[in-house]
Amino acid sequence: MKKKQKTKSKKKPDLKLIAYYAHSMQKYGSTQEKEELNFISKLLGICTVINPALIEYDGNGMQQYFEIIDACNIVIFSEYKKHIGKGVHSEIEYALSNNKPVFLLRGKILYECKDEMCRIINPDDWRVIYARVILPKEINATKITQNITPLP
Repeated sequence: MKKKQKTKSKKKPDLKLIAYYAHSMQKYGSTQEKEELNFISKLLGICTVINPALIEYDGNGMQQYFEIIDACNIVIFSEYKKHIGKGVHSEIEYALSNNKPVFLLRGKILYECKDEMCRIINPDDWRVIYARVILPKEINATKITQNITPLP
């Protein structure tokens, strides 16, 4: 009687999708923040969404947030009163300069963001109307995960 040989099953790679949710401090703790977080989680499926509102500020400017962005594979940001503040603008610029995919969440639609899409409107207003996003082409949400590099 022949013994059955054990075959090694091909294990699917463990994809770790970590999204950084950049948004105005004006939204921290709001219903809108909760709705956007739920939408992002449902859209991306099984993933971790990092909410900077839950991170204790260490006093070192934006550096601690940039380090968190480094550990993520995607950045999703939203506007407040149709604008973004300087902090969100800095997070977007940092992510793009480090080749991270960046998407604007406007309503229930995601838009791919490129360098030239964020226009500084009022450099003196860091909190709310620092910059405005010029709408890029709408993308199909199912394409998002196809272009994201998994983390080890």
